[in-house]
Amino acid sequence: MHSKILYAIFILLPFAFISPGKFGAGHRDFFILSALVYLASKVPDRYLKYFVYHLALWMGFLFIGHFNFKHVLPWYIPQYIVANAFYVQMWVIVGLIFYIGIIESDVKKQSVFLIIRCLTIIQCAIGIFQLFGIDPARSVVDIFINTKGVLADRTPTGTLGNNNFWAAWLAISSPFFFDLDKRRFLNIPFRWVYFLPVIFILIFLSNTSTAVLSTAVGMAVLIGKPWWALGIFAIALLYGFFIDTRPIHLSKRWSKWGELLHHWQESWKTIIFGHGPGSHWLIDYTATFEEWAYKMRLKNESLIPHSEWLSALSQYGIIGFSLLIGYAVNIYKHDRVLFSAFIISVVNAIGNHPMHLAPSAFLIIMIAGLSEKEKQNNRQHCTAFKKWGRLSKKRDLDMFQRIKTVFIN
Repeated sequence: MHSKILYAIFILLPFAFISPGKFGAGHRDFFILSALVYLASKVPDRYLKYFVYHLALWMGFLFIGHFNFKHVLPWYIPQYIVANAFYVQMWVIVGLIFYIGIIESDVKKQSVFLIIRCLTIIQCAIGIFQLFGIDPARSVVDIFINTKGVLADRTPTGTLGNNNFWAAWLAISSPFFFDLDKRRFLNIPFRWVYFLPVIFILIFLSNTSTAVLSTAVGMAVLIGKPWWALGIFAIALLYGFFIDTRPIHLSKRWSKWGELLHHWQESWKTIIFGHGPGSHWLIDYTATFEEWAYKMRLKNESLIPHSEWLSALSQYGIIGFSLLIGYAVNIYKHDRVLFSAFIISVVNAIGNHPMHLAPSAFLIIMIAGLSEKEKQNNRQHCTAFKKWGRLSKKRDLDMFQRIKTVFIN
C-alpha cells in the first residue's frame, strides 16, 4: 500500500503545475499534500487514518477552489481561507511525523513518564513563583529584550503563556504521578505520589474549570471508578446549564459556541462535511481579507472557540467529528495511566484547545503514540501465545499419533 502511494505521487507530481499564483507553485502544494496522504497511510488506527484522509480531501478541494476559472468552477475560495487551511495541514503533518515516530521508535514508556513528571514539577515551581508576583519566565526573556506589563491578578501560566494551557498540562500529567514505589534523589527517599496534592491545589488555583473537571474525571478512571467519572461529568453539565446563572461567567463562551453551531448548520453540506480546516464561525466567505480583518477588530473577537471538539465539528462536519469520536473510543485502555491521561485530554478539549499549543499538543501526541505502541505490543504477545498454543496442540497430536501407531502395530 505504501509503495503504491509513493508510485502515484512520483507519477502525478510533474503534472501538478497549475496554481493560482506563480507557475509551478502547484508542484509545491501537491508535494506537501502528498506528504499528508502518505503519512495517513502509515497511521495504524483506522479512525485516525480516515480522518487524515478526510483532511486531505478538504485540502485538495480548497486548492482547486482557489483557482478563479471563469465559467469552469462554480465557487471561489479566498486566499486567506486557503492560508488558514495550509497552516492546519502543516500542523497535522508535523503531529503525524512525531506520532508515527513514537510508535515505530524504541521510546521507553518509563523514560517518557519520568520526563513528563520532571517537566510538570518545573511548571509547578514556576507557577508557584507567579502566584506571588514573581515570573521566572519573564526574567529569562528580559535578558534578551525589554518586556512590559505584569501578570493579570498573579495568574500562574508557567512557560505556556496562558493559565488554561498551564492547567491543562498539569491535569493531563497528573496520572503519571500515581506511583507508590519508593524512589531516591540525592539519597533522599520520596514517592512521586507526594506531588499530587500540590498539583491538585495548583490546578484549582488556576481558575480553570475545564482543568478541574477533567482532572476529577481522569482520577476517577485511574482508580477504576468509571461510573464516578460519568457522575462527575453529569454534575458539571447540570451545574453549567441550570445552576450557574451569573451574568458574566461563561456567558461569552456559551455565546461563541452557539454562534459556531449556528454557522455549522448553514446547509446540509456544512453539517456533513464542515466548513473546512482552518475555518471558524466568524469567517465571511464573501468578504476580502481586509474587510474581514476590519470586522474582527471591531468585534474584538478571538478566532478560537475554546473547544477542540466544537471546532472539529464545525471544520470537518459529522464525518470528521465521528471519526475523531471513533478514535477516542477505540484508544488502548489496558494501561490505566495512559488511558486516564488520554481521558483527561479528551474532557479538557471540550472547553479548551490544548492541541493549538505545541507543548500540550506534543504531550497528547506522546500519550496517543505510547497507547498505540502498547496496543501493538499486546497484540503481538497475544498472537505469539496463540501460535505457541497451536504448535503445542499439534505437537501433542503428533505424539499421540506415534504412541497409537506403536501400540496398534
